Amino acid sequence: MDAHAQALATALPGLPGAWSLERQASYDGTFLLVLIPQNEDIFPTFAIDRDRSGVRLSVLRDDAYSTEGTFATVEAALDAIRRAISEESSRKPFSACGA
Repeated sequence: MDAHAQALATALPGLPGAWSLERQASYDGTFLLVLIPQNEDIFPTFAIDRDRSGVRLSVLRDDAYSTEGTFATVEAALDAIRRAISEESSRKPFSACGA
């Protein structure tokens, strides 16, 4: 998971807005990597963990937690995060995106 954390930390500056990365213990003793937006009104929170199939990406949006998919690599999960952020940005009023 440390390689995943490094990949996410490296990607943070390239994401729109300000983000922090936290490592949190999961209910089953594994660790989640959680990408938390500085402005939760605009962007959802993303969580990445490993399962038997690969890298699982989940999203917390408006108090609802959902699994978005399982990816072969953390880079593929990052691509999905970038797409989700882009979609969220396009749904919000222009003024809410900091422009």
